Amino acid sequence: MDDLTRHNGLASAFRLVAAGGIVLPLSFLTATLVGCSGDAVGPPAPTCPAGQWAADTHNYRTFKHDCDPFSSTHFTVFSDGADQASKAMLADIAEAAFAELSDEWEIGGLEELRFTPGYTYYIYAHRFTPDPVSEAARNGLLTLAVDYGGSPGVYEADPEEYRYVVKHELTHVFQFTLTNCPSNADCPTWLDVWFREGQAVVTGGGYDPPTWQELNHWRAEANHINPLRISRWVDFPNQAQALEFYPIFALAYAWLVDAEAGHGATVQDVKKMFRLMGEGASFHGAFEEALGISVEFLEENFFALMEEYLE
Repeated sequence: MDDLTRHNGLASAFRLVAAGGIVLPLSFLTATLVGCSGDAVGPPAPTCPAGQWAADTHNYRTFKHDCDPFSSTHFTVFSDGADQASKAMLADIAEAAFAELSDEWEIGGLEELRFTPGYTYYIYAHRFTPDPVSEAARNGLLTLAVDYGGSPGVYEADPEEYRYVVKHELTHVFQFTLTNCPSNADCPTWLDVWFREGQAVVTGGGYDPPTWQELNHWRAEANHINPLRISRWVDFPNQAQALEFYPIFALAYAWLVDAEAGHGATVQDVKKMFRLMGEGASFHGAFEEALGISVEFLEENFFALMEEYLE
């Protein structure tokens, strides 16, 4: 699933670990939920429509829900058993992330997001799902319910991390809409992995800049190739280590938009790139035209540029 923005294992414990010398949330690692019942079995789900996410993800993710969704201004929360208070809290968190992203990205209105009047984004909130995932698609996202895992629930375990995951995934939804990508499977020349995940880490609020020494330590680890070479999911030398690249993807994006010490691309530059892609341009072509630098140049000079940037 090349172009599926997926984060299997985001149901892991919310704490920090060192990965190749770079500190990143454990929720980026494929792991089971610590202290929560990841394989809990809830009450049988009623027979009711799977939800709009099924078609949006080409039935790659199809779950039953409890036939009692919760709707807010921009979101409808479906779940396999989360209580209504949990759904309402998740909707509030998503609405806050929506408002923050709209402000940060200088969104002029719902028309810019190609938001259909009367329509809402969906959120599927896993309450009892074994091996739950957090991931995004064109019209919404899937993540953990606020009360996942029993008392005190995954949200109460670490509210900041929970909010980060929602905003990270919503960033991907904005990427889909601003590039006018209809669905995952229909975007063979969509955003390169390094860019889409780097941007989502930074805008989600999960970026912690490394030192040059830490980057060199990361670079020396097995299978840690130049991050700009990761265009599609299959480009990882070892896909089991894929999430170890996320902090370095974030570093690349942070450099691009750093007006003081980096390349200095603006929000409007990035949105121009998205707009060009929505008009049919490839990622590499739109990137160079809008940002004034080629992906090829950035790849060839990445570590030299980062040395200057981090020292």
